[in-house]
Amino acid sequence: MESILTSWLWKLLAWLPGFLLGLVFTPSRYAKLIKIDLRPRHDPVTLNFGEIPYVTIYLQVTNRSPFTVELDRLHLELTYGSGLANLYYLERTKIKSGSTTDFFVRNELSDAFAVNGSKHIENNRCTLDVKAEFNSRISSFGVRTGQLEGINPRVVNVRKNVS
Repeated sequence: MESILTSWLWKLLAWLPGFLLGLVFTPSRYAKLIKIDLRPRHDPVTLNFGEIPYVTIYLQVTNRSPFTVELDRLHLELTYGSGLANLYYLERTKIKSGSTTDFFVRNELSDAFAVNGSKHIENNRCTLDVKAEFNSRISSFGVRTGQLEGINPRVVNVRKNVS
C-alpha cells in the first residue's frame, strides 16, 4: 500500500510547475537522490600500461528522484600508486526516474603514469573520486562521490625493468 501511495505522490509532483518544485527539490536534495558507484561485476577498472596506456572504468548511475535527469558531464580523478589521472566523460545522457544507467569511460593515460604505475603493482589498489554535473527541468546540480576506495583494478601490459 505504501509503494502505491508513494508512486501516486511522485506522479502528482511531476505535474507541479518547475518553480514550485524548485522550492522542494533544491540542488542538494536532488544530489542525495542520485547514486554513483562502480559496476559491481567483472572488472570495473582496467589499467592498460601498454605502448599507448589507457584506463577503462564502468560506472553505474542510479536516479532515485521522481524526474528524468540528464547527465551533463563526469570528471573522474584516478589515483594509482603516486600517479593521478584526470578523466572525462562529456556525453549528455538522460536517466529516467527510478532507473540505473551504465557508463563506460575510456581515456588515455600519460606515459609517466604507466611507468609509475608499473612500479606499484604489488599494492594493487586505486581510488576514484567522481564529480558529476546533472540538469533537470527544475535545476542543475552536482554530485560528488568522495573517494571510492578499496578498488582492485585489473592491470595489463605491465612494463618491465622500469626504474
